[in-house]
Amino acid sequence: MTKITINPDCGNSPKKAFIRDLNIAFAEGNGSYILDHVSEDIKWLMYGDFEIMGKEAFKEEIDKMVNYPSPEEFTLESIITHGSEAAVNGTMVMEGNAFAFCDIFRFQSAGSKIIVEIKSYIIKT
Repeated sequence: MTKITINPDCGNSPKKAFIRDLNIAFAEGNGSYILDHVSEDIKWLMYGDFEIMGKEAFKEEIDKMVNYPSPEEFTLESIITHGSEAAVNGTMVMEGNAFAFCDIFRFQSAGSKIIVEIKSYIIKT
């Protein structure tokens, strides 16, 4: 079971709460929640690893991630939102290895919960 720690500021607006919930879905392997919130032409760039275009390719990658072991620890340190963009950073421990991550999201519009682009950075610490 994943120990999830969230900075209290990570939910003090509707957009921050959504980003918080989306990241918890990633940590818990809830692929259907994630897929419900991406556009058909989603673009996901995982720097140094892959670039995905389209919801079907995105789903294939999410399906792979669901089969990874859940992180033992998952911490959201901050979420920043402005208009149609948001960023989150945090840390996680998986199989005894510590990682830091940052994801930058672009939405269809400022009020939308449909993601059109994700840029992800993850490094082993």
